[in-house]
Amino acid sequence: MCGIFCLFPRSNPSVNCPGNFGDIYEEHFRDTLNRRGPDYAKSYTFQGIFFAAHVLWHQGGDLCPQPIEDEHGILIFNGDLFMDEITVAKSDTSWLLDALSRCSSSEDVKNLLRILTGPFCFVYYQKSSRSLLFCRDILGRNSLLIGVKEDSVVLTSAGEKSSEYNLIEVPPLGLYEILWDAGEMKISFWDEMISCTNYFLTEEAFLKSHIESKGMKYSSTKDFINPVWLEKHSMEFDYSFKVIFEGISKEPPDQLLQRGQSLIFPVIKKLIGLLETSVRDRVTTTVKRCKNCLRNSDASHCNHAKVGILFSGGIDCSILAILADKFIPRDTGIDLLNVAFEKNTPKGKEIDWNVPDRQSAKEALEELKRVCPERTWNLIEVNVAKEEKTECLTKNVCHLIYPRNTILDESLGVALWFAARAEDNSTCRVLLIGSGADELFGGYTRHRVAFDRGGEESLKQELENDWARLPSRNLARDDRVICDHGVTQRSPFIEERLVSFLLHLQPLQKCFPPLGPGVGDKTLLRICGYHLGLRKTAWRGKKALQFGSRVANSQQNANDISQFLT
Repeated sequence: MCGIFCLFPRSNPSVNCPGNFGDIYEEHFRDTLNRRGPDYAKSYTFQGIFFAAHVLWHQGGDLCPQPIEDEHGILIFNGDLFMDEITVAKSDTSWLLDALSRCSSSEDVKNLLRILTGPFCFVYYQKSSRSLLFCRDILGRNSLLIGVKEDSVVLTSAGEKSSEYNLIEVPPLGLYEILWDAGEMKISFWDEMISCTNYFLTEEAFLKSHIESKGMKYSSTKDFINPVWLEKHSMEFDYSFKVIFEGISKEPPDQLLQRGQSLIFPVIKKLIGLLETSVRDRVTTTVKRCKNCLRNSDASHCNHAKVGILFSGGIDCSILAILADKFIPRDTGIDLLNVAFEKNTPKGKEIDWNVPDRQSAKEALEELKRVCPERTWNLIEVNVAKEEKTECLTKNVCHLIYPRNTILDESLGVALWFAARAEDNSTCRVLLIGSGADELFGGYTRHRVAFDRGGEESLKQELENDWARLPSRNLARDDRVICDHGVTQRSPFIEERLVSFLLHLQPLQKCFPPLGPGVGDKTLLRICGYHLGLRKTAWRGKKALQFGSRVANSQQNANDISQFLT
């Protein structure tokens, strides 16, 4: 993982360089990026382009310094490639540079992008063509921001909202290319089916307007980058929860889940297998020392927790915990991070930290101890006072959430920031989060409302809308706030083969809203949890993070602009 920074002139870099790029970097970006990548930092100028990188080491036998350069190009890479072609001893960054170096044109780069799997974004300067290429993966899991001024352009993982650059999130639309001589930015889109969705088109229109308003040309190519994993259709399963459950909703939840388990066992087996692979890659692909022992060169062995889980006690995170237990050595603990916020406490009264998510986390922990009795589970209770929340939000977190700016962004951003910080009680360098589960399995109240309004077709449209806007509504923001603590967020539910499998299932093969909260939402996932041994947690109703942690006021409008983020 890496904090990316690249600042370059609008015209030919070797001809016209403003000369103060290093000062801009030092004043507005360096400190934030250094917290993202505390293991190594380097910056330099090449042919008028300023490159800087801050590395958080996970892959390879040795840390791979960035920016990384050879005779063909310069690469700054932020992400994790989970691919069979990359051996344990080799860094995914150096592997990607080698692959890019074999590309003689942007067409070759597009062909390379088709086979990449894992969360990533990168900036690559191709020396032979004197062009700058940059990209976010098709699922938009990592943050990349762009800012355009009259004389220059900046690309960065995160930055201050007070900088001179009007930063916006680079939409995960495809491969971008800066053509210096033409003063133009050109884009080649991801898969045609995805590129034609309404939300995708809205994102492109916003980007195009932003670029052209600064006097820069914008164009798109007519070809598409079709990732290989999207071409593989999942197995067909002939079942429907409507057939299985209709008319029997009065049975107790555990009986309903048990009934579903017996009738759709092949689907359960397939889904758990895909989830196991995703979790395995995300918990084993990291340095074998925790963040404290990594700083201590004398530490020869480390059995402290390297992996943590954002833990509300719900079905998503509890399944991740059970699957993580399969692949992490038994003498190593796993941190379960649970955050609670102070509400209005009367003077002289003791603060009540027993918020809904704290209660459900303690109950789910007892189930984990029963299902995985040999594991040391470290429930880390993160308690945040009102004054501390306001201070940190104003000083640090507002810059990380930027350019997102709603009440919902504020609530979720600050909750994730404090959870990942864990008051320095956690030693983990990887944090698993359940992002994507609600969008893929039908976990929101609006999914039930859509079904009540227009049946399966309306539910299908709502699920498609949620999935399309997930990268811009959640993922980039979450990446910025969590990584501020030198911790890498990894989202096992948002994995290519798993996503492909789930997107090919019909809505009523994933949820059945008439069963109500706790069973009808994310029905397929709940049945998998029941199969894995979760008896109470499997049918515990969902409570959104902002309300379960008490960080948000339910009287506020989530889409209103936050006073802290303007």
